[in-house]
Amino acid sequence: MPDNIVRAILIAHVQPKDNLEDEFNRWYDDIHIPQVVDRIAGVVSGKRYRYAEEQLVDASGAPPTRYLTMYEIETHDLADTVDRLGAALTDGTLDMSESLDTENQPPILHFYGSVSSRLCTTSWKEAYLDHRRFGPRPASCSRAISGPSGSGVRSWGSPVMR
Repeated sequence: MPDNIVRAILIAHVQPKDNLEDEFNRWYDDIHIPQVVDRIAGVVSGKRYRYAEEQLVDASGAPPTRYLTMYEIETHDLADTVDRLGAALTDGTLDMSESLDTENQPPILHFYGSVSSRLCTTSWKEAYLDHRRFGPRPASCSRAISGPSGSGVRSWGSPVMR
């Protein structure tokens, strides 16, 4: 990847309206994320998460939303990507849903710039893609595991438990 590419993530904390969670999940998975990735230059992926019951803190520390989406961004101009997304949310570029709670718990969106281009992972697939982009792993990710036979891939960390 050329040096002038900016890597960032967008974290979106979102909440469905009461009694519309199934519709919200269908819309988010089948319409919203594919449209954001397809229609907003610089957004290369999106992945959703739901708040887990297993936590290090008690329930009083829970976020106000149950869902989090992480979008991966690779762009020459992060400010332009931010502006395009902001416009797309209101100008009809993205199909929005009535199932998204924008009144009681409005979405919270934050962009984070990359601090390091290195990734420590236990996934051989991620290690392969990261190696192709950035070269060898840093010494701090020292325990290697191998990818599929003949792949030439080595990842650093503990094996993934499935």
